[in-house]
Amino acid sequence: MEPQKITLFALAMLVVEFIIMMASFSAAGRSMDIFNASLVAILLTTVLLMLPLFPLRAVFSADISSFRIRGPYFGKEIRYSDVSAIEYRVFDPGSRVMGYSTMSKGPLGGMFRSPEIGTYYIVGHYNGAGTKFIMLALSNARPVVFNLKSEAETEAAFRAITSKVAARRALIVKGAPRRAEKMTDRDRKVRISALSVSLVLSIIIPMSILLCDIEADTASIAASMSAFLIPTAAMVFYLIWHIRRHLPRDDMGKAVLGFMLPSCAVVVAFSLISVVFLPGMGISAEIDGDSLSVEAPFVEEDVPFSEITKAEVRDDLDFERTWGYGGRDIGSGRFHNSELGEVTYAAYRGVVQKIVVEHSRGTLVFNLDSGPSTEAFYERLVSSLPST
Repeated sequence: MEPQKITLFALAMLVVEFIIMMASFSAAGRSMDIFNASLVAILLTTVLLMLPLFPLRAVFSADISSFRIRGPYFGKEIRYSDVSAIEYRVFDPGSRVMGYSTMSKGPLGGMFRSPEIGTYYIVGHYNGAGTKFIMLALSNARPVVFNLKSEAETEAAFRAITSKVAARRALIVKGAPRRAEKMTDRDRKVRISALSVSLVLSIIIPMSILLCDIEADTASIAASMSAFLIPTAAMVFYLIWHIRRHLPRDDMGKAVLGFMLPSCAVVVAFSLISVVFLPGMGISAEIDGDSLSVEAPFVEEDVPFSEITKAEVRDDLDFERTWGYGGRDIGSGRFHNSELGEVTYAAYRGVVQKIVVEHSRGTLVFNLDSGPSTEAFYERLVSSLPST
């Protein structure tokens, strides 16, 4: 398979695997198995995505009816009869769409976009302004641009191709390179809208992950990852739009900062919430006059005694989180049990005893930090309830 097709396939697979990983957060049963399998698949696909990077330099070979070009993120066998135009001259590669390039001079390859010839494939080595490339217009595909390690090798490849190609006219271009336009009010509105959507999604999606039924440590990693990947993807799409509009490059830097700084802030915020603040909160239960109050992460319950229909201590109940907090020491939020259904839950994991309070608005399940303290609080609660 051609390297560019492998790249597109790997990118598509990464998107699918990331969606499956996100869906596993809310799945019941063996959702963690799906999540772990998705992580392994993402790692393997990332390796697959890196394979087309090699070889880093362009390789050219020719035979009687065709020639082959291969380099970073591009490889293709081209028949001489498919070449509709060819020339060898100085060329500015433009902007990378998908592939590899260094910040200035060095190897490059993949799909690029130039104001002069539009979207095309390139492999070779960029030596700065004045670098020459062989430019090919093909009858059945995008233009291909390449050079080799030295100008002598590139010129030899050019002679080898032109000796077999009938059409030797100059490459038809889309016109002279356009100058960078100024940012208009519409352009600024597009950028503000993209930044706003990116920021909102960077908050909503990580928050949804934190509230789903997975362990807090895993949720923290996944939430931080999504808070970084979402604005990164939004930034990539915006920059492609920015480049195609031929807008000033100085404003690209502002856009990158606009996307990434809020993202970093969101990552830090969710990390603090899920790793620092939530684990530091415990479970508190109080009997205040004629009501029972229980507080924990994502739980703030106040149940009047008049609404309590039943209270008991149980040590044989297992719960699964629907949403809320699930740390190593405590779990709190909305949990589910096969016998009781969905309940408001706040309990220490190391304490098997749980107080089950059924009331007119639902069921509350909680405990304290030890078995004796839980049973002592239960006795106080029962003695405080009005006699029937």
